[in-house]
Amino acid sequence: MADTAPATLDGGYAKFDPQAYLDTYYKGLSSEWVFTKWSKLWLANVHGFFQQCGFSKDSARVLEFGGGPHVIPFFSAAPFARELVFADFAPANREIVGKWQSGDPTSKDYSPYVECLITEFEGGKKEEVPDRIADVRSKMSIIPCDIRNDKDILLGSVEGKFDIISSHLCLECASDTLEQFAGGVKKLKALLNPGGKLLLVTDFGDTFYAVGEKKFPILSMTTDQIEACVAGAEFKKVTKIIFTHETACDGLTKEEVASIEDVSDCGGEICFYCEV
Repeated sequence: MADTAPATLDGGYAKFDPQAYLDTYYKGLSSEWVFTKWSKLWLANVHGFFQQCGFSKDSARVLEFGGGPHVIPFFSAAPFARELVFADFAPANREIVGKWQSGDPTSKDYSPYVECLITEFEGGKKEEVPDRIADVRSKMSIIPCDIRNDKDILLGSVEGKFDIISSHLCLECASDTLEQFAGGVKKLKALLNPGGKLLLVTDFGDTFYAVGEKKFPILSMTTDQIEACVAGAEFKKVTKIIFTHETACDGLTKEEVASIEDVSDCGGEICFYCEV
C-alpha cells in the first residue's frame, strides 16, 4: 500500500514502515488473530485465480505490481511460473522482500500462509511447504515501479510483457481521482501478452489504513465506480468476487471488530479476474 495522492506519494512512503505493516495485517493465521478470516478469503481468491489461468507448469512470466512488503501471492503463482517479477515503489518494501529472498533469518516467516495454501486449498501436504518457498526464492527478481509514470511504470527495469499480472490494494492507494485509478488499470493491461490474465484486488468504501502510528489516505470508491473503471479498460473477459467487511468479521467480538476498524475503515474487497 502507499500514500494516496501522487503529489505526496514520495513523502508518504518515506514514513512507511514495512515491518509495522506486516505486524498489523499479516501476523499469521491463528484462530485468535482478527485478520485470519479476511486473510483466508483473500488467499482463496488468489489461489482460485492462478488455478484457472490455464498455464502449464513453469510456463508463465508473472508480475506482482505494487506488492508492498510481502510476496504471498507468489506462493500460488509459483507452480505455473517460469519467472516471478516483484515490483514495488518503496525502497523499504523492496529491501525487506530482498532480505527474505536471501534467507535472512530475521525476515518474515510465510510458512503459515504457504501451509494453508497447500493443505487447505491445493489438497497437498505440509511437507511440501519448504519446496514451495524455495521455488519462489529461486524464480523471483525485485524491481522498482511507479504507476504514475506515463512512459514506463516499471521504470526500464525489465523488458517485455507478462502472461500474468496480480496487483493487490495498490492502485487505490496511488490515485487521488477515479481517472487516475482507471488509467492505472489500463497501464497494467498494456503490460500483458495476448491472452494474458490480470488479478486486480481493490478495497472499496474506505478512506484510510494505518501503519504503526501513521494513517495513509485511500481513494474511497464504491463497487460500481471500481467496476466502471475496470470496464473502461475493455478486457476480453472479466469476472469478479466481492466479500464485505461484515463477511470477514463474522464471528468476531465487538472488541475484535473495533480493533480492525481502528486500522482500516475498509468496506470490503472486490477481486477481478481479467483476460486480454
